[in-house]
Formats: sequence, C-alpha cells, structure tokens
Amino acid sequence: MTKLVAIVGATGLQGSSVLKSLHATGKYKLRALSRNPDGNQAASLKAKYSGVEWVPANLDDTASLRKAFQGANTVFGVTQFFQKDIMERVEHGDVDAEFNQGKNIVDAAIAAGVDSIV
Repeated sequence: MTKLVAIVGATGLQGSSVLKSLHATGKYKLRALSRNPDGNQAASLKAKYSGVEWVPANLDDTASLRKAFQGANTVFGVTQFFQKDIMERVEHGDVDAEFNQGKNIVDAAIAAGVDSIV
C-alpha cells in the first residue's frame, strides 16, 4: 500500500521543498495543504508536480486540518511564524500564536488517526 503524506504549507519554502523531494521519489501519495489551493503559487506547483491532491486548510482552524489529514499516514507540519498576522498577534501580546498553530497540527493529526508527524 502506498503511504499518503499530508504536507502542511505546501506553497511555502519548507513545504514546497518537501513536496518536491517526496514527489521525485515516486513512492508516496501526496496531499498538499494550503490556505489557498487555487492561488498562483499553488497553480505553479500543480504544473510541476502532477498527481498531487490539493486541499484547503488553515492552521488556526483545527477542523480544517482534521479534514485534510483524514487517511494520511504521515503529516509534515510547519507553522507560519513569518505570516504577517502571526507576527502582529505576537507583537500585541499573543505569545502563543505560533505555539497554538503547532498544537492544532498535532491535535488534528491525532484526531485523524495519523501514524507519524514530522
């Protein structure tokens, strides 16, 4: 059985690098998560990497993550610490903004029955 890897932030630097590397092996089914899977960055990656499933997900919305992780064996997770609204939230005293995104990834992966989180 081919394992399914869900890649959080697939249009970002780390996520797109993981997407590129795993796609090159041809050994995995890949599910790319993005806040905007129909945006320009996703369109560019879709053109390069055929056969990848693209789904919407938001790190501040555990339900969207849980849905996106359904059936996945592994999740590659990355927070969006550099995202403008995260930085603004931290500047205004929400020191747990990035932590909460990481916790949401872990909680959703556990709820979806994911085997491994990277």
